[in-house]
Amino acid sequence: MVALVVARRIGRQWRSLIVFGWILLWLGMPGAARGLAPEWTQVAGMPTSRHSLAAGEIGGRILAVGGWTPSDVVGTNEEYDPGSDSWRTRAPMPTARIASGAGVVNGKLCVLGGHLADYTISSTVEEYDPVSDAWTVRAPMPSGRERPGIGVVSGKLYAIGGWSVALNATSVVEVYNPMTDTWTTKTSMPTARDPGGMAVVNGIIYVMGGYRTGAVLNLVEAYDPATDAWSTMASMPTGVYAAAAAVVNGLIYLVGGSTWSIDYVPTVQVYDPSSNTWAAGSSLPAPRGNLGVAAVGCRIYAIGGGGAGLSVATVYRGHVLECEPPPYTGPIRVFPNSFQRGRAVRGTVKFEGIPAGAALRLYTVRGVRVWETESKGGVVEWDGKGSGGGPVSPGVYLWVVDGRGKRSTGKLVVE
Repeated sequence: MVALVVARRIGRQWRSLIVFGWILLWLGMPGAARGLAPEWTQVAGMPTSRHSLAAGEIGGRILAVGGWTPSDVVGTNEEYDPGSDSWRTRAPMPTARIASGAGVVNGKLCVLGGHLADYTISSTVEEYDPVSDAWTVRAPMPSGRERPGIGVVSGKLYAIGGWSVALNATSVVEVYNPMTDTWTTKTSMPTARDPGGMAVVNGIIYVMGGYRTGAVLNLVEAYDPATDAWSTMASMPTGVYAAAAAVVNGLIYLVGGSTWSIDYVPTVQVYDPSSNTWAAGSSLPAPRGNLGVAAVGCRIYAIGGGGAGLSVATVYRGHVLECEPPPYTGPIRVFPNSFQRGRAVRGTVKFEGIPAGAALRLYTVRGVRVWETESKGGVVEWDGKGSGGGPVSPGVYLWVVDGRGKRSTGKLVVE
């Protein structure tokens, strides 16, 4: 724990604080130049190396389910906490399988289809509740498939395309309603394929790239559930399959995959639905395919997959530079705060009034970032330790909260 000492003991450091004000300007106020490319760093790896896994984000945490280890098909279920950069094991999926699709509805993860250890293509649907750490078997898919693309719109899961029991690409579109545990068939996708990636923006489902016998595609087709109709969009710069996608700030980030001629690629392709255009993102540090991808706030997580070996546990985190957290109103409250109290206090520092998605960072007076986190809403706590896990050195520190169109700053003194 850290001790916070009163402001009268640090008058000699005010010059440093003035210098820090200029550093804040250098770091970039809201509206500064922003880039499309995530900055990738390696974070804590999965306990279990896997490729062809399913992934989903619930409540700011990421679930990585199923997949193929170097030796077996598994139902392994592991949960990642970005706040602590740590993993924990959860209840395994009842049916071990790989190449499943997954979607989150009402705080639960539905895992659909895939194939079993004996290569049988599955129609199984199982739903995981992270609150009870329990699985429930749901109505099976009418058309068993591996690698179905899954999109969630208005509380329903759309299972699109994939590799059918007939061992060829399919164009079938089936919709699952978890409230009634029933399935409905919709208009088929114009192009039968095993999707390269799929994402939803503003209620429209985008199917990108993919594979059909003898061809890797760069085709993009969009489905509007409201009209049950399809449209052709701008083609991808590089056709891939075995990729995965996440949405940040209205942009789709298609991560990794295979071009067939190259086993796996580190490519990140960024699609803007509002302008129907593509741009290059910052490549992954290493090639990946058959990976899991999920977004938490302004960060994208590329999880496991196939790399130089058959299966990897590596996780890369990309912070999207152009992503802005939501706006906030009112002051940020800090407890305890030695600059507002007349006596020394001890204990964990708590920040209140920071909305979910806003970034909280702590700097030295020389502008060195020592700690950061992304608020999930409510109270954010700092225990006096830096990003490396050890306690920070005594001195003056400044906290910075960035929200869309607004920045708030304050000071702390650590003894």
